[in-house]
Amino acid sequence: MKKTLLSFAAFALTATGLAAASGPGLLVPAYFSPGDDGLWPKLNAVAEKKVPLIAIMNPDVGPGDKPDPEYIKATKALQKSGGKVVGYIFTKYGRRNAGHVMEDITRYFEWYPHIDGIFVDQMPADLSNKKKEPSRYKAEFAKIGGNQKPKDARKEMTQYYYGIWVHVKALKSEWMVIGNPGATPDQSFYKEKTADVFVTFANHDGYDAYKPPSWLKRGSRKTAHLIYDVASTEDMKKHIAAAKEHGADWVYVSDDGGGNPWDTLPAYWDEQVAQFSSSSSTTKKKRSGFFRRKK
Repeated sequence: MKKTLLSFAAFALTATGLAAASGPGLLVPAYFSPGDDGLWPKLNAVAEKKVPLIAIMNPDVGPGDKPDPEYIKATKALQKSGGKVVGYIFTKYGRRNAGHVMEDITRYFEWYPHIDGIFVDQMPADLSNKKKEPSRYKAEFAKIGGNQKPKDARKEMTQYYYGIWVHVKALKSEWMVIGNPGATPDQSFYKEKTADVFVTFANHDGYDAYKPPSWLKRGSRKTAHLIYDVASTEDMKKHIAAAKEHGADWVYVSDDGGGNPWDTLPAYWDEQVAQFSSSSSTTKKKRSGFFRRKK
């Protein structure tokens, strides 16, 4: 796979297709090719243990320019084992041409119609309060909003991501949309139909101090946390315990860093899986909807 474009910033199902499992599942950015050191088979082994697992496939910063037989084989094998797969696309914080974004989504539908949804990367966070936003979002606000008032820029961005959501659902209504702002999303994104799951934390530090806002906890959307560059097994366990306390529906911790912290599985992969296995095995009979095996 070519160098992956990332934002460092994410399925328990609702009545429309997702149903909550007890405790979080694993949302794995599988930004490694199916032939890399047997990493995809390791995902299969976890799914076979009835651990809820979603892998984000990323052939070439999106679907690439043609279908890849190895990805077709790997993703179907994971699904057969009980896991789910979503396809990666990027949006440049709302600045990428919407038509190009939808073309990528359509390619996933045409080339990998068996997968389970779309992962929308580089979604902006709150553009309404420039004082509290990281500098990168101040720049994005200037480019997106121009001389408009913040509320107008927010409306524009909401419409942009709502259009993506509509396109996904029009192609396949049961497909899931996971949006990745990497931080608490703007409330307008959360209230409108812009994503079914939001990655509300994606970073290598700051998780010890992270606290989700009360309105996020009361909402109906699901949340995911992605934490990278965590070196020790002990810290990984602490982060997963914290994710459970925060009510995250999906979580993943990596010891990788650099330009692409998702290009392999962590050295403590087995130990991480063990944090989910105990709770999953006692609740597997209660699962329904998205993680119910097809007969």
